[in-house]
Amino acid sequence: VDPAGFGRVLGALREAGLQPLDRNWTMIRRQMLGELHFSLPGGMSLDLHWHLVNMYRGRMRIDTAELLDRAVRVRIGAAEVPTFEPTDALLHLALHGTLSGGDRLRWMQDIAASARARPRDWETLPKRARAWRVAEPVGFMLRRAQQVLGGPIPPDVASGLLGGRYGGLSEIVGVMTLEFPPATKLNPQAATGLTVAADLLAPQLYDRYQNDRWLI
Repeated sequence: VDPAGFGRVLGALREAGLQPLDRNWTMIRRQMLGELHFSLPGGMSLDLHWHLVNMYRGRMRIDTAELLDRAVRVRIGAAEVPTFEPTDALLHLALHGTLSGGDRLRWMQDIAASARARPRDWETLPKRARAWRVAEPVGFMLRRAQQVLGGPIPPDVASGLLGGRYGGLSEIVGVMTLEFPPATKLNPQAATGLTVAADLLAPQLYDRYQNDRWLI
């Protein structure tokens, strides 16, 4: 939701009988967490976001109001629902994958499937990633989806976002992953290699959001 309307939406949910599971408001305010969690009837859960990223945002510049203004509607069965426009959606998938560790094939598959299913502007995507200040994390996950699963992502887009230093580190991940034939991607040895490789790069990317240049 738009941060300007967060309080109104929270009040509406409470009037409907829902209470947030997060109760430590002192910590929530101090850390400026970007979401609250609710339990819905029937056991389902609801994440109420006012920001795309819950924590470790550093100097990211992601405008929630702009995301909502660009939202489009898609049909799922008989329902029509709002969702991010294609470029915003792919940026979100790539950023989420990297900040969560970058070591799950399903995150790469989400990126590859999104790139195939919904046309996007490959010239706008790098510009928007840089404007959000998330070029390296986005480039890392785009390259992994392209290398591991053959996602239809222009190689120069990922390389341009990564730059020289992080491009070299991401190649470590690519080499370790591609040592295994595609048919063995899900076996324990391949999964372990993928995780170890990701662990080599993840601290470098997190550092961009935690050091003097990316103040929290």
